[in-house]
Amino acid sequence: MLLSLALATVAPLPASAARTDDIAAADALSRGGKHAEAAAAYESAAKRPFRDWDSRLSLLAGREYLLAGRLDDAERMIARAGTPARSDDAVLLARVSAEVALARGRPVAALDALQRVPEPWPAPLAAELLALRARADFAAGRMLDGIRTVEARGRILSGEDERRENYALLVDALLEQPAAAGRVPVGATSHERAWFELCQLLAPSSQADTAAFARRAADWRARNPNHPGAQFLPQSGSGATDTAV
Repeated sequence: MLLSLALATVAPLPASAARTDDIAAADALSRGGKHAEAAAAYESAAKRPFRDWDSRLSLLAGREYLLAGRLDDAERMIARAGTPARSDDAVLLARVSAEVALARGRPVAALDALQRVPEPWPAPLAAELLALRARADFAAGRMLDGIRTVEARGRILSGEDERRENYALLVDALLEQPAAAGRVPVGATSHERAWFELCQLLAPSSQADTAAFARRAADWRARNPNHPGAQFLPQSGSGATDTAV
């Protein structure tokens, strides 16, 4: 009797309970920024004897490997995930695949991954996916598409700091590709054209002559009242800017 009681106290947890504990531990590692350790924990939990790997846990492992900078392992786990049955897992697959593609320098593949998520996207998710799509647009040299994606994202952001950060993504991208910023696409609206002109104005070579820069900045403001790009120009009379993004 005593022996039975003793064995009962050290009996192993059922497999399902142990797996739940393993997932909780992986979640905690992820929140703590220990991404490599979290990835290994998720990968271990994703293995199911005599069955396919768990799609969501495989994708979570892939996400953590990505955050740890281990792209090969991230891609391996994406392959393990297969075709998710649940819509939220399909979104996770698109997000992780797009991030890996961007990290590999394959922006078109990132855009393809995001296109597999049906639109319209709900607001909380849309902000993240639109940011990814904007990065991919700009990296692919699709500057006008990138501007339109950033503008769409700006319409769902509520905080002033969030909106400024959103437009800074656009300005930075155009400044990093001056040749592309110097070509205004034929289909650009006047509002979109103003972004191209702003980044031409903010180029270092355009700021060498302080007086000329101030005149051009004033002219840009006069032609584009209430344009969100105005916040990246210096206040009137303050001289040239260091591209305040």
